[in-house]
Amino acid sequence: MTFRSLSSNTTCITPSWSAMTIPFLISVKQFWKLRSQISGKLREKLAALSGEEARQVQREIEEGVAEFFPNDQMNFPAQMIIVTGTKRD
Repeated sequence: MTFRSLSSNTTCITPSWSAMTIPFLISVKQFWKLRSQISGKLREKLAALSGEEARQVQREIEEGVAEFFPNDQMNFPAQMIIVTGTKRD
């Protein structure tokens, strides 16, 4: 169901935002290994690089996300929107 179809069939729509973090017991190196294995597009792009280029990408990603891995635990910020409403008769 899309928001558009929801809004055409409901009244009193009220969105609310919730900020949270997504924790996961995984180090930055384990995250990269997992991420680069589960994403087909990323695997394809990495396969097109030389070994040194792929290692450079890995280093840059690990450096770029390091702030989200305090104490070798992933802790990504996230937001969620919860939409409530009343169904039209």
